[in-house]
Amino acid sequence: MASQPGFLIQKPQRGQRTEISGQVIVNCLEITRLPQNSFYHYDEPRDVNNSCLSRREQDRRSSTMATDPAHELQFQSGSTATFNVTMEGGKKLYPITLTLVGTINPTSIRPAPGRLVLNVDTTLGLVYRNGDVLELLSEFIGVRDIRELEHRISGTGGDRPSRVKTAVKQFLKGLRVTFVHRRNVHPKAISGIIWESAKTHTFFEDKSGREISVAEYFEGKNHRLRYPNLPIMAKFGQHSAVPLELMRVAKGQIYRGVIPERVQQEMLKISTKKPFQKLGDLERSLESLHHQTSPYLYNSGMQIGTQFMKVNARVLRPPTLRLGQNRQVELSLRDKTKVGAWNMTDKQVWSAPNFSTLVVVRTTKRFENLNIIMRMVEIWKTMGITFRDVMPVECLNPPIDKALDQQIRPRWEPLSEEGRRTMVVLVIVEESDKEKRDCVKWWGDVCRGIITQVVKFTKLQDKGFDQYARNLGLKINAKSGGINYVPSQLDSTVFGPQDRTMVIGLDTSHPGPGSVTPTTAAMVYSIDRRGVDYRCKIEFQPARKELVERLNHMVSSALRDYYDINGNKIPTKIIFYRDGVSEGQFEQVARDEIATTLSALAWVADRVKEPIPSLTFIIVGKKHHVRFFPDRNLADGKDNALPGTQFSHDLCHIYQIATRSVSIPAPVYYADKLASRFPIFFYEVETDNSTVSSGDRSWEAWEKDVAKVNESLKERKQDTFARMFWL
Repeated sequence: MASQPGFLIQKPQRGQRTEISGQVIVNCLEITRLPQNSFYHYDEPRDVNNSCLSRREQDRRSSTMATDPAHELQFQSGSTATFNVTMEGGKKLYPITLTLVGTINPTSIRPAPGRLVLNVDTTLGLVYRNGDVLELLSEFIGVRDIRELEHRISGTGGDRPSRVKTAVKQFLKGLRVTFVHRRNVHPKAISGIIWESAKTHTFFEDKSGREISVAEYFEGKNHRLRYPNLPIMAKFGQHSAVPLELMRVAKGQIYRGVIPERVQQEMLKISTKKPFQKLGDLERSLESLHHQTSPYLYNSGMQIGTQFMKVNARVLRPPTLRLGQNRQVELSLRDKTKVGAWNMTDKQVWSAPNFSTLVVVRTTKRFENLNIIMRMVEIWKTMGITFRDVMPVECLNPPIDKALDQQIRPRWEPLSEEGRRTMVVLVIVEESDKEKRDCVKWWGDVCRGIITQVVKFTKLQDKGFDQYARNLGLKINAKSGGINYVPSQLDSTVFGPQDRTMVIGLDTSHPGPGSVTPTTAAMVYSIDRRGVDYRCKIEFQPARKELVERLNHMVSSALRDYYDINGNKIPTKIIFYRDGVSEGQFEQVARDEIATTLSALAWVADRVKEPIPSLTFIIVGKKHHVRFFPDRNLADGKDNALPGTQFSHDLCHIYQIATRSVSIPAPVYYADKLASRFPIFFYEVETDNSTVSSGDRSWEAWEKDVAKVNESLKERKQDTFARMFWL
């Protein structure tokens, strides 16, 4: 008889596994009195012919009307109506047209146990700098001069044009610009990109009717272009084409595209503050919110507290980790300098494959010190990660995938199947060479089934080389099928001695703004009883579709894999972590994805004549704005909350490529990393379609390419997909 699915994780009782107790300040204000009245807000369609002053007055009067419940306006027909109002202190009537645009959803109001709270936080945005469009675009792409930009767009600089064009489009599309040659024209938004130079793009002149190039046109207007051969122009409306060198960025615009890696690092430096500096900033910002003087709140009867809340907190005792040679790591919360962290000095990994060959590939002339590689290999040997031989090769000329085949094929072909699976290709690249990294990963993961590791050569010159080498060894071992460490004893309510527990992590990765590349749905699932060793399933679906279309297939396929690996037994418990879901989608996920998962569990259980596994479905919310500011006894050396103040505590200590606890369970991180590998899986596809920016293609145009990639990935089931290659 099949058992009924149920929830199985229990909150630890007070004192059970509790290491430290105390309080944390939360950046939330308690709502002490809920609204007693309805209140309304209206937005008016603005007439572009009105002066700025009249628009401000109308806006101000509209807002005043909206704060008083007595001024509820009746829309007799449709959602737009015209009303006669007076300005404050006056008697003259003015007609104002208002449109009912919908109900305001106060997203900063959060539900909490027994109450509602107002979440107060700050955020950081990226703003376009004022200046020459062509200069700023070159800086954004990362080129030294306009000639290099021309080469990269045309594909003669070693890069795939499609990737460069996607980045150009993200920077330019929708950007409001002013014009050097028409200074009195108001800023206009770029509506599209023309991938042609001013010298070759022609049109028929209105006056003469003759066909001329854009470059000739502007030369006739006394604007001789400096870069007539640059194969890109901005489009305005249906027909206007303007060279980039004639435009400047208008002031005050937020960049909403994908942020480059180097910019992300700079933003982190700017935004990173110590916890109590952040708390001080938030407390000072409360005055600017005017909660105590707002006529909106006063007329609604709503009251909000003036001080951030304090809540009780307990820090759970960290698990003990087991390594090779029966060594253990005892983690303590008492030593604030090492809280939640350990290192691999004088320690060996739990298990490692019998590695065959380490191929060291040099792709930059700036790295010549191969002795440092041999030193790193010796460090790995002390960790229990041993290679039979090390082979240096050079691949200095693109394309690197063909160079790798040419250099390495003679080495791997004589090897046995096991020897190929345990070969590792270590590729040394320039700083931030993402193009080369994606090509290497595509070659290894999709084409050859060989483990690759890309290393920036500057990392091999840093003072912290020993620690870096050990962390790199952990990555190589984990992605090759080894296990670095395991928990000595997991929570018995989840991983009991009679339980067969599978942990699942599911995430979706969507294309950036303005792009319609497919959404990637990535699922990882444990195949061992400790929740440490994972396999994966990947599906591709139309852009920005959050709910996973083929979830039934992914879950049932994962259970079949577990069944084959674990002696023809399916799990008795499923812990399912779902990442990437907004609060507005909770109900839909509960209705569709949980039901789909239960259906898949029941289907597989019926086929193998076993009980239906219990299911605990947990939504992981990373992109929230709730911050904890702990008491001193609950803080680490940097005043951050101690590890263990979060749920799923044990699974936060088994992230295989870090020697410290992480903030969310390891399978959630794994699913996130796997979902972000779309550019790697589709590397060849985007190369073949290099004349078209990938962001411009419809889902129908992508379907053939998705089928092609799926076929390639199926061929890698016995090598790439038989280990945690995404680490």
